Amino acid sequence: MISEKSIAQRLRAARRRAGFASAAVAARTFGWSEVTYRAHENGLRGIRATVAEHYAAHLNVSLAWLLTGEGRQPRRHHLDIAGEVGDDGNVRRRLRAGPPRPVFSVETPVAMSPQAIGFRIVGTALQPRYDPGDIVVCDRAGDPLSSLVGREAVVITSQGRGYLRIVRRVMRAGLADLQSVDGRVTRAVPVAWSAAVTSVVRARRG
Repeated sequence: MISEKSIAQRLRAARRRAGFASAAVAARTFGWSEVTYRAHENGLRGIRATVAEHYAAHLNVSLAWLLTGEGRQPRRHHLDIAGEVGDDGNVRRRLRAGPPRPVFSVETPVAMSPQAIGFRIVGTALQPRYDPGDIVVCDRAGDPLSSLVGREAVVITSQGRGYLRIVRRVMRAGLADLQSVDGRVTRAVPVAWSAAVTSVVRARRG
């Protein structure tokens, strides 16, 4: 007999291995009902097979493992995450004015460079380009601002604010015009660190 409590424990373990610090963060990222998901994680509510399959796909585990514990969680490579990008294309946490430092790591299905650093997308406003849970990947060493004109990049200002933007123009003294997803351009932003988006780790969909 399958124990609902053991399923809940594996669901919680899978969520943590996927890099989500809490049930609330995972629910917000994937658009799940926080109340329902929390009840599933705490074993207070049974999980239908279709829902379990949905969770397994998003959290990168097999359905068999989630339901029965059989087999193993797939081995993944790790990627450091420096922050989360919200609906406005802004990094949600304040950063230091320089190369970003990781705050947690997630497992990825392919090997990443040790120099890679990621920013996870939260919310739906950046669709269809990015879905919730997608991760934009940069080189933590950064790229010269002058090499990024016309390219999508993560930039950190001298005040420690981070943005996912297209660099439109670069001026003297590290100033740049940055274009957001809605087409608005912010002029003469003082940039302390910048790096091109080199790849995207797509969130798995059930």
